[in-house]
Amino acid sequence: MIKAVIFDLDGVLVSSDDYHTAAWRATCAKWNIAFCEETADRLRGVSRMDSARIVLDAAGVVLDEAELERFAAEKNDRYVASLQGMTRDNVLNGVFELLQMLHERKIPMAVASSSKNARLIL
Repeated sequence: MIKAVIFDLDGVLVSSDDYHTAAWRATCAKWNIAFCEETADRLRGVSRMDSARIVLDAAGVVLDEAELERFAAEKNDRYVASLQGMTRDNVLNGVFELLQMLHERKIPMAVASSSKNARLIL
C-alpha cells in the first residue's frame, strides 16, 4: 500500500530545459562565449556553479572566481525571469492525472528538489 509519494521536480513533474538553455544562450552571447546544444545536454541535473564551469570549459574560457559567480548569477537571473512564462504546457504528460488520482485517494504528496527555484516553479 502506498502511504505517500515524493516527486522530484524538473524532468519528473515539469520540464524547464528550454528555459535553462535559453538563459545560458543569452548569457553566453552577452559575454561573447560560445554555447552549443551539446553543452546544453551536459547540464541536466548539474548544479548552477558546476554548469557554469562546464559551459566555460566547453568554450575554452577561464574566469576568476568573482567573474564565475557573476556569470552564473546572471544566467540564473535570466532563468528566473523567464519562469514567469511557464504555463500548464510545461507540466509533463500524465502528471495532472497522476496528481488527481493521488489526491482522490488521499495519498500525501511532496516535492523534493535541489533547485533553489523550486517554489517559484511550483
